[in-house]
Amino acid sequence: MDRLKFIQNWLIKVILKEMEKDNQNRSMSLDEELIHSIGCCRLAQVLAAKRNLDTEIGGIIGIVHDYGRIITGQKENHGEKGAEILLRFLKALGLFSEEEVNIIDEAVANHSSKGIVHKPYDELIKDVDVLDNYFSGKTRDKEEYQRRLNKTLEELDLN
Repeated sequence: MDRLKFIQNWLIKVILKEMEKDNQNRSMSLDEELIHSIGCCRLAQVLAAKRNLDTEIGGIIGIVHDYGRIITGQKENHGEKGAEILLRFLKALGLFSEEEVNIIDEAVANHSSKGIVHKPYDELIKDVDVLDNYFSGKTRDKEEYQRRLNKTLEELDLN
């Protein structure tokens, strides 16, 4: 079974279900959430390959990293909230080793802490998140955001 494809299809179903609800107070539209999640999935696979990390796990982290914002509609603490729910879900699926579940969980929980250096997959999703926002025309003025963006563009030989 292709675990990445399974998780992608699952997240699309989650987003479609959320679209059926009244989503007036969302910090980001569900259309944008879907586009961002797919973009991050693919960019994470590319950057994971460049960093000699597992591209499947990288892609899975990319597609689910904003799950907390997707289900709550709010940006505040969405990494931690999403990781909490994903941890139980991924364990129950039985498709991932305990180590893989922990890697995904930690990366999702830590992805908003752009100014703090964590483990390789945490850094992967932080860089991918910034990169996808950059290519989507959403830039931030924060110093840690700019530093991370410039470092990642340089790593990919894009600046």
